[in-house]
Amino acid sequence: MGVSRFILALMCYILLGFVFHLKLNTINSLQTVFDEAQSYSKCHPSKGYWWKFKDKEHTEKYLNKDPKKAEEPSSLFQRQQVDLLLGELANKFPPKFQSVTQPEKNRRTSYLNRNLISKLRKLTRKCQ
Repeated sequence: MGVSRFILALMCYILLGFVFHLKLNTINSLQTVFDEAQSYSKCHPSKGYWWKFKDKEHTEKYLNKDPKKAEEPSSLFQRQQVDLLLGELANKFPPKFQSVTQPEKNRRTSYLNRNLISKLRKLTRKCQ
């Protein structure tokens, strides 16, 4: 009985090592693929996310885009982000409307304006 338990324990230990080896290889392969995929992805705050491959044909093949097609002035991502930011700013700083009132006539300003106009008329008469 003791020998069969020893053999069974040894077989379990070998099987456990094999399972860990497979698990480690799988994780390593997935990590390599993930790192490669991450090297192709690009991000910009105003443009959003996109894939960038080394050769143009490869990029167009995976993105299914026509290279001659004109780009939109803004993407859906940009419009959503701008709308979100403008909404937050409008909530934080609501617009203040000022009422339009007629300016009061100041006696001194009226006098200065009349004086200036009369001086300009005199100057124009002298030049003629």
